[in-house]
Amino acid sequence: MPPAEPAKKKSKVGLIIALLVVVLLIAGGAVAFLVSGSSSSATATLTTCKIDADGTLTASGGLSGDAKKVTVEFRNTDGNQQVDSDSVTASGGKWTATGSAPDDVQRVTCVVAKIGD
Repeated sequence: MPPAEPAKKKSKVGLIIALLVVVLLIAGGAVAFLVSGSSSSATATLTTCKIDADGTLTASGGLSGDAKKVTVEFRNTDGNQQVDSDSVTASGGKWTATGSAPDDVQRVTCVVAKIGD
């Protein structure tokens, strides 16, 4: 009877690659969780955006979700330059922001620039 051959040693390359893939998936999931966890689930709606003849700016709307504060930018429609901004706290899910514009501004666009504290 011929002598038995010694058992071949199995390569651990596959195991190492599998472990690296698992570590990368866990790290990627942790990063995705942190990034998505830092954003608010709140949404703001804009229902009113106007400029009065005396330059008084008014924007109003609603707020749903967990945020309580809204920052609104009033922008000159001609050139998109910021004219004024206001940060307000919503009450009962509703908010109103105000500002003032110089005499040369005739039309404005209101932009919800930030939601949250």
